[in-house]
Amino acid sequence: MINNSADADLPAHDARRDDARTDPSLTPINAVISWVGWHTAELAGVLVPVALAATVSPWFAVPAALVAAGWIAHEIRVSGQQQLLRAAVERHALSAGPTEETESTKRMEESA
Repeated sequence: MINNSADADLPAHDARRDDARTDPSLTPINAVISWVGWHTAELAGVLVPVALAATVSPWFAVPAALVAAGWIAHEIRVSGQQQLLRAAVERHALSAGPTEETESTKRMEESA
């Protein structure tokens, strides 16, 4: 693998978040289960105070709103990082020369 110093400025990437989006064998039900699994803490942080606000005191809506706002801010930040990463990867792929695989494929086609 070629070590390119331009890769050092790429934002951190969370590969587990792409699994649900890129795995062609993943059914919609499995995608939902995967999403819920990765977001259990956020869901609990919103749903538990909402349930308490509905049953105990409306003041529990305040922490639910704060957790929801934090979750939204986090998702916006992650989305921006992923856009930057995709753009950098695309830019890197366009600027990269032929790979060993394309070279060996060309040689195999020429010899056939």
